[in-house]
Amino acid sequence: MQLQARANKLAANLGGVTNIVGMEAGKQLLVIQVAHLEYVEIDRIASDPFVAEVILGKTSVSILTTDKSARHLLTGLRLSETGQEEVSEAPFQLFVHLRNFLLPLLSTIMAGGIIQAIVVLFLSFSMFESVTETSTTLSTIFTLVFMILPVLIAFSSAKYYQTNPYIAAAITGMMLQPAVSEFVSTRMLEQVLNFPLINNHQYNTILPVLVLVPFLAYIDHYLVQRVAPRMRPMLQPFILMGTGLIFGVVVLLPLMAIASHVLVAIFIIIAEQVPFLSTLLMGAFGPLFVVTGTHYSFFEAVNQSLVTRGYDSLLGPGMLISNAAHVGVALALMLKSRKKTYRVYSGVSGLLALLGVTQPIIYGGELILKNLLWYVMIGGGAGGLVAGLFQLKMYQFMNPNILSMLAFVDSTGNILVAISSMLVAAIVAFALTFSRPIYELSDEEIRIATTGQGRDVIE
Repeated sequence: MQLQARANKLAANLGGVTNIVGMEAGKQLLVIQVAHLEYVEIDRIASDPFVAEVILGKTSVSILTTDKSARHLLTGLRLSETGQEEVSEAPFQLFVHLRNFLLPLLSTIMAGGIIQAIVVLFLSFSMFESVTETSTTLSTIFTLVFMILPVLIAFSSAKYYQTNPYIAAAITGMMLQPAVSEFVSTRMLEQVLNFPLINNHQYNTILPVLVLVPFLAYIDHYLVQRVAPRMRPMLQPFILMGTGLIFGVVVLLPLMAIASHVLVAIFIIIAEQVPFLSTLLMGAFGPLFVVTGTHYSFFEAVNQSLVTRGYDSLLGPGMLISNAAHVGVALALMLKSRKKTYRVYSGVSGLLALLGVTQPIIYGGELILKNLLWYVMIGGGAGGLVAGLFQLKMYQFMNPNILSMLAFVDSTGNILVAISSMLVAAIVAFALTFSRPIYELSDEEIRIATTGQGRDVIE
């Protein structure tokens, strides 16, 4: 606790935890990137007995300690950022883990996003006269990257957690198979548990992977200690795949299906009882729905609403506003980042979000840079509140983006509500992101994101 007190004092002299945007440490050298150098109390830092020397850079403070406590101080500063005690460092570690195994995938996610945006442009400008077998096939092929994204994340995270990446990818691929989904929905949930399903489609959710791979790593490391070396080549992969499949299919998939359907039921009740609140919540939690694939569970409810009422006031409006908030975050990152490569990435991600393709900014920004997910959710909630109060409606089942605004046109000025809600969401998300310090990716992290090659394991 004495070391934590030193870290808290150092954070205060650095201008507060909000002024810290990056940190690195060796045994005795601690290098801290700050947003505003003028906020740093140099004299107070230098007067502390554990500090041997303080060196100022253009945007950094380098501290040479009298003992080998630099790395411990780095941990203490990270805990100071969370405002929690040392035993509660897990949320920060989860953030670090996400960044490290998502970085190698960013180039693939960006490429897939650009291809999907091209498909959106083709369909929006009537390159196909109607929905045909050709257009459906091409759309499926070009969006396949995001359908198999859980497999890619399983492979990357398994390398990071030092377990077998091929087994992790294989299990995840099996879990994505329609036959497995059908087995879980009809046999396990409907027949065994008598749980009624609205929709059993869960395509590109990464949520099971985030639980499955650490579970596999634990089992793998346990087997290394328990299985005789001569038996490992045969027994270890078999046991690992068997236990992983059982855990994924019997535990994770049913829990995910139940949770998503309960969530849809709650949203439908809220939409009927307090309509404006449902749009607010959809705008705020839209990014999480995309990451977990939960938004697919709303499709059946949206279709029923279009048939019975002639419009959708839940998923379409909420996701349109959420997309606008993504644009605000991406624009702020493009203007704020000091890395030219990342500025380009952010700018392209913003354009893709306008077209309804949000995975690049979610995985390449909001999930790897601290606090951005909160900013986009707050922006989406603010825009959703405006949309809910003025009863925004979508009259066709379309991908909500800047090119599908005709789906919001009616004789009551609904399109003006859509535009106003989008502006509110984008402005709030932009203002929060631009006004607060952001974590800058290092040159090494930029290289990993660009090439897909870099550090693979927990350091």
